[in-house]
Parts: sequence; structure tokens; C-alpha cells
Amino acid sequence: MEEVNLCVDNVLPNLGPKSHIDGPSAFYGVFDGHGGKHAADFACHHLPKFIVEDESFLSDIQKVVASAFWQTDNAFVNACSLYADHASGTTALAALVIGRFSSDLLSV
Repeated sequence: MEEVNLCVDNVLPNLGPKSHIDGPSAFYGVFDGHGGKHAADFACHHLPKFIVEDESFLSDIQKVVASAFWQTDNAFVNACSLYADHASGTTALAALVIGRFSSDLLSV
């Protein structure tokens, strides 16, 4: 099977000084590789990092998530230019949960 999943039930420790979030925070991802598992592993490892390391995180989450997908894709293309045998693809489903009650925000 070429599926990789990630469950981070608390992203706050990864946010450093941005960790003033009130309530729960989590990141969930399922990455289904095709043509090999390399892209799924790469996306599982890099996508969440690109999200939480973005300076606009929490101020423009939709932009940050879209940008993180582009950055992950570009980084994988660059990695494949060095290691052609790693060329593969993946489908990704990711959910970022931030906040509590009326201020809840879910980005999928």
C-alpha cells in the first residue's frame, strides 16, 4: 500500500511565538501515492512544516495552505530532478483545525 497518514493532535508546540491560539489545534493528512510512495512520504513530511512556518499563518490560513501545497509540489519536483527514481505522485487530503466553538476554523 502506498498510503501515508499523519495525525498531529496539537500543532501549538510547532508554532513557537505564534502559539497564542485559544483552544484546540490539529493537522490531519492522508497522502495516497501513485507510481511509488516517495511523493506521499515527501508531502506528509513537508506540507505541515510549510504551513506552520509561514509568516502569515493564522492571519490568512487559506493563502498559507494553498501556498504550502505549491511549495511542497515545487520542492518535490526539485528533489526528483536530483533523484529521478523517486519520481511519483500523490493525492493529498489535509485538514487543519484551529480554535474552539464560534471561532472554529477548518481548512480542508
